[in-house]
Amino acid sequence: MVLPHPVQYRVVTGILCAISPDGRAKGGGVELSGYLAVARRWWWTLLVATWVAGVSGYVVASQIPPTYEAETQLLVGPYNTDRDTLAAAGDLVQTYSQLVTTTPLLESAISESGADITPADLALATRVTANDTTRFLSIRVQNTDPQMAANLANKLADEITQLASRGTSRPEGQIQPVQFAVPPTDPIAPQKSLIVGLAALAALIGAMVLVMLVEYLSAAVRSEDELTRLTGLAHLGNVDISRSLPSGDRGLLDKAPESAAAAAYRLVQAKAAFLERGRAARSIVVVGAGSDSASSQVAANLAGLTARSGRQVVLIDNDGSDGSVTRIYRLGDRSGVTDLVDASPADVSSRLVRVSPNLRVLPYGSSDEGDTIDAERASAILKALAETADLVMINGGVLHLSAGALAWAQAADTSILVAVRDQARRDDVEYAAESLRLVGVEAGTVLAERKRGIGRGRQRTSDRDRGRSADTAPPAEPLRPIRDTPRASYPEPEPIRDYRTAPEPMTSYRPAPAPEPMREYTSVPEPEPIRDYSPPPEPMPQYRPEPVPDPYSGPSSMDSDAEPEPEPEQTTPGPVRTTSRRSSRRRTDPQPNT
Repeated sequence: MVLPHPVQYRVVTGILCAISPDGRAKGGGVELSGYLAVARRWWWTLLVATWVAGVSGYVVASQIPPTYEAETQLLVGPYNTDRDTLAAAGDLVQTYSQLVTTTPLLESAISESGADITPADLALATRVTANDTTRFLSIRVQNTDPQMAANLANKLADEITQLASRGTSRPEGQIQPVQFAVPPTDPIAPQKSLIVGLAALAALIGAMVLVMLVEYLSAAVRSEDELTRLTGLAHLGNVDISRSLPSGDRGLLDKAPESAAAAAYRLVQAKAAFLERGRAARSIVVVGAGSDSASSQVAANLAGLTARSGRQVVLIDNDGSDGSVTRIYRLGDRSGVTDLVDASPADVSSRLVRVSPNLRVLPYGSSDEGDTIDAERASAILKALAETADLVMINGGVLHLSAGALAWAQAADTSILVAVRDQARRDDVEYAAESLRLVGVEAGTVLAERKRGIGRGRQRTSDRDRGRSADTAPPAEPLRPIRDTPRASYPEPEPIRDYRTAPEPMTSYRPAPAPEPMREYTSVPEPEPIRDYSPPPEPMPQYRPEPVPDPYSGPSSMDSDAEPEPEPEQTTPGPVRTTSRRSSRRRTDPQPNT
């Protein structure tokens, strides 16, 4: 397929920009950082293409008849001889290899083997290999029949052997069979695994090229990176919207506040509330960048989830193209924003319809002059609602189809630009961002994606329990417009009772029985003292030392008058214990010098 010249130019430009150092294609090409996002979006296409190609390759390979190859080997010249003979035999190997595939030898082999094949086909199926050094001649023949392949290889070997024996009698020209061909058991073709792998690889590469071509030539916004690059605005997040227009009792996320989709909306609302620097935004306008109802679903979900948190919210529908919010809540027969006479609080409040305890809706109305609203009138309406509402959410509709959307964007505190993935065109997104930038509006972007059952996310255990208890609760009374709702009547309070009455008479007093008298206490006799059975110690005899005579002193006159000592009594002889004591008196006799 030959592409037109402009398309070829764009493709070549995209490829050159893709391999540029900054990795970005000027003029809306595919960025290198977006390849992974492209693969995530098209992974099923790549997988199916690869699988289909692999299965197709296997089916085709299974239908191809198998091909077998038989081989026979011949030796040119003797086994062992002189050097010159061996060299001559090596030269003849190349000659014999060319003679094998000649027509006379091929016709002779076909006639002898009885094969149903032409010489030309046999020449294509025959491969001859010659080695000058080893002097081996290998003949390989391929055929769908393994027995016929072996017969043809052996017949060709016989024919070349007979031809060599008739032409010369020298030893270097002789041919000897070394190995005969046998019928092979395993086919050499087709290789199913190789065919399947190549088919799958070729399909994957082709699918990738096709996907990149579609991504590059497509005019729709594919990712949040591309949306940020096109608008130059802050990206608030990704949200899910329903494929079809929801209704007040189904399809909105306030019925599933604990789902993952509802959490994404709450995060977007929290970010959008602080786009206006210095203070929290009390009015937010939601505008779309495509001809669909994406902005109405985003505005309805944001208003419903905010009202569920306990804040008073007013939702205004200014989508003149289809009035999506009005159709969601089935308020097509009610007067609305286009029917306002003056933007007084009484006039605005009289046209509000309460759809939940904390959410009121101002429908589009029946007049066709809603698109002529200016910023001053929009500011007056928001000022009138600021007294009774904590947050005002405005559905501005498609920006490039409604001039009133810019008036609401100027009057509101902040704006949200919604683009649907794979549906919003790049030109529309750039135009919407430029329009908001010209009127000096602080805005953020939201990338919406259409899904089925967006309120069926996983919930925690406590949430499921609360869901069961809510199912058993009695059905709530349908809500009515605020002007038709009667005031609640409360019953008269009961009179306060006087509890200061006389005390009740005391019952007769019955004394408790007297306690039993204490019994006489008998003391326990004291234990006998412990006697001392140890015998008294014997008295120690008084020691009196015996007088010891001094051998160095003689009798003196002083002792002559003394009474003689009495003689000791005679006792039984026994061991005599002698004690010698040295006199304490100092010797006065001179000692001889020795």
